[in-house]
Amino acid sequence: MPFTVARFDRVLVTRWTDLNIADLARATRVIHETLAEIGRPLLYVSVIEADARVPNSAERSALGDFAEQNMKLCEAVYLIFEGDSLKQRLQRTMMTGILLFAQESRVKTTVHRSAREAFGDLARRLQLPVDELAAQLERHGLV
Repeated sequence: MPFTVARFDRVLVTRWTDLNIADLARATRVIHETLAEIGRPLLYVSVIEADARVPNSAERSALGDFAEQNMKLCEAVYLIFEGDSLKQRLQRTMMTGILLFAQESRVKTTVHRSAREAFGDLARRLQLPVDELAAQLERHGLV
């Protein structure tokens, strides 16, 4: 399975080992089901594993559609490109640049190297101490 999903409170984490268009539809269903269950905007964390391949043109287009459909359902979006290779650094840099020019949405979207980099903002939004949030996320297998 190219992605796994887990939830803690209103934090929804998807961890992508690979990307295929069919799984984007499945992820959209999970997002909508979770939103219906909790009744408030999500804090969405998308983790792209270091060895995940770069999406092809059709997949990038589908990712754009996925973002357009789902970002408005979130209070904040955290894009985590794990790893320190040139590929991951370029992905983080390009995504940050794209987000700077595409901030038409009011959804706060940030790009990080690891989930731990996003903990400060997540903890503030959940009104939890950072160490407690980290422990909860680790306990639920989300990081």
